[in-house]
Parts: sequence; C-alpha cells; structure tokens
Amino acid sequence: MKVDLPCDLTAPERARITMRGFAEDHHIPVCLDEAVLIASELVTNAVCHARAPVELACEVRADTLLIAVRDGDPDVDAVAIPAARRSGSGGRGLGIVAALATRWGTTRQDHDKTVWASLPLLPPRSM
Repeated sequence: MKVDLPCDLTAPERARITMRGFAEDHHIPVCLDEAVLIASELVTNAVCHARAPVELACEVRADTLLIAVRDGDPDVDAVAIPAARRSGSGGRGLGIVAALATRWGTTRQDHDKTVWASLPLLPPRSM
C-alpha cells in the first residue's frame, strides 16, 4: 500500500490513520501501536526536515511489516539520530524509531530518499 501525503502538519495524523487502517485490513494486532508511532515519526521527519512529495508505504513481507516514507530530499546523510538533549522539544523521532524497529535505514534515489523501518509480525517467543 502506498499513499501520497501532504507536506504539511496534517500529514502525521493522516499517516497514523492510514497505518491503523492498513493494520486492520491485514490483521496486524501484534505491533499496531509501534507501527503507528513509527509511521508518524517518519512522516513528521519528512515534513519538518525534507520536502514534497511525501509518500507512506506499508508492506507485509513474510513475518515482517515494512514501513517506508519517501520524501523529495535525496540527502541521506542528514538522517541521523541526534545526541540526546536535556530540554526542548523535537529531535527524538529517529531514536524512537530505532528503539521500536527490528531494523531501520535509508535508501537514496536520484531525486529523493526513503527512510524505512521493519517490525516483526510474530510475538516474541517466551522461554
């Protein structure tokens, strides 16, 4: 599933709604909250730090959920987890994504980039 989002402050909420709908359609209850938060954080970063177009993509691959956000800025070097700050708002999004996701990363294309994260669809095994 791919959906174009506006490059404005309404995009994160639309991403959350879209991610919830995708999870419901694909019967993904295991990581729903994490998936919604990751989608929202990646879209927020695209809106705040990149440029249009912004596209959210969600895909189920075997036992993994892949969440990807493409934006109109090819600079993958700008995508990094900043040093922790003691005060102020912002700057925590990629740290949250990294903490929740099994893996995350960036892919550069000619005129844009994609920031992606993956989550396991199966609950962890108990010992």
